[in-house]
Amino acid sequence: MSDTRVVVVGGFAGMVNVLLHPSLRNTIHAVYIAIQPPLCKTSRFEPRLRISFSADDSEIKNVEERVRVYKRCLYCSEGKANDHFVQNDNITSLQIDHCLLHGEEQLRNLMGYRMRVISVPVFPYVAYEANDGPDNLVTLADSTDTRLLVSLSGKLNFTYDVYADPSQMSGIEDEDGNFNGVVGQIQRQEADLSTIVAISRTRLRVADYIRVYPSGLIIVVSLKPQLLPQHLALIRPFAAMVWLGVLVCVVVWAVVLWMLHWIYVWAMGGTPLRISTTLLYSWAALLEESMSDPSSSFSGQMHVGWWLVFCLVISTGFKSSLVAHLTIQGTTRSPETLEDLVQTNGWRWGFEPWMVLPLEEGLKEVLRGGFSMMEASKRMQYIIPSRYTDSRGRTPFNIGKKGTTHVSAFGWACRKGAPHYPILRKLIRQLEEAGLINYWMDVVVEIKIRETKVVTLTDDMIPDDLFYGDGIDEEVLNLNHLQGAFYLLILGSILAALTLLAEILAYSRSKIK
Repeated sequence: MSDTRVVVVGGFAGMVNVLLHPSLRNTIHAVYIAIQPPLCKTSRFEPRLRISFSADDSEIKNVEERVRVYKRCLYCSEGKANDHFVQNDNITSLQIDHCLLHGEEQLRNLMGYRMRVISVPVFPYVAYEANDGPDNLVTLADSTDTRLLVSLSGKLNFTYDVYADPSQMSGIEDEDGNFNGVVGQIQRQEADLSTIVAISRTRLRVADYIRVYPSGLIIVVSLKPQLLPQHLALIRPFAAMVWLGVLVCVVVWAVVLWMLHWIYVWAMGGTPLRISTTLLYSWAALLEESMSDPSSSFSGQMHVGWWLVFCLVISTGFKSSLVAHLTIQGTTRSPETLEDLVQTNGWRWGFEPWMVLPLEEGLKEVLRGGFSMMEASKRMQYIIPSRYTDSRGRTPFNIGKKGTTHVSAFGWACRKGAPHYPILRKLIRQLEEAGLINYWMDVVVEIKIRETKVVTLTDDMIPDDLFYGDGIDEEVLNLNHLQGAFYLLILGSILAALTLLAEILAYSRSKIK
């Protein structure tokens, strides 16, 4: 670990081999105390540093320079480790703590240390261009991680080489606890740092993480609402339960009126009503048609009066809602959250491309309808405007406004014990609190959209009845708006013709008999 204190005491000859030993490659606080020969001539049974000197010792004057103190300097030799002379001292007055406490100052200036960075492209977090050279060396393109590396390298005075991971994977753990991909190289300490990877419990065992980006959100991408057919505009003013309730009320009210009149005739005498008469009257009153009151009793008239009040409320509500549905065409509802997908019957969905379905294939499936794609929100902020939006800013896709968290956070992975880990984490936290990381991400996305905007949609891929929300405010009713009324008229005429045919057949049979 980089913050472990290491003190070594020995002869001068072994100083370089100890301070530059690979086991101390992460150590910031390493001190070597080189004892010169006169102090080594002590009893082999006494520790060398526990020698006491009397005031009249003749050699006391020559002891002050017999202890030489060196410390390990991580980046003194053009970014590489080297030994550094601290001071000559007297063994009786040497303060080792004073020498150790100044080790952290090395991290403020890495003196050109060459950092090896491993990466996989995930725009807008990181993007790069492949080179023809060996070892998968790449050149970073404009992205958020690129701006972070440029800023941090200028602040801490280090350089970096970025390499693409051959597997193009973040890292999956096997049965033995070993990772592949980017995390695997960090685990084997083949790289100092990685660009964006997701943080997980198992990965924290093999790498130190720096939180750079907030929790990742998965959003639902669906087809925009489609226009509802106008021939059903006559029934849209009421919900299905309202229509069912009105139908039940018409039948029940007619039956009750018929029963009231039948009881009155049974008690008082008179001509009874037919059930068809009461049904036609209830239906006519609902349609605001004037007919003579079929009831001759006071109870029946009271029953009719309350029915007229009911019909007034129902017809007023229907007419006002019908005007709105005729002039402003209704649209379907697109799922926007994971809860909407679960609650929508017969709806299908797929997950983001690195899990199940390729992005291009998934979006084509969305255009066919009845399907939604779940994708990372930051990525869709670039994909939809650059590839699936026309010059008027219109797109056939509806992006959900409420996302679902799928990982705790995204960040950089450092090899375990890396001495530069604390200072990098501190500076990145300062940049995040200042709002620069979010600002850089928005700027990178805007630039990328302008540079790579290529609309891949064709007219045959977009449904004709898609609603973009840019209709005119005033519209004259035409045959398209009122087609439901004509369909209803045709349906009534057909039913009347069938009824006439049934009456003729019934009359013919009775005449034959």
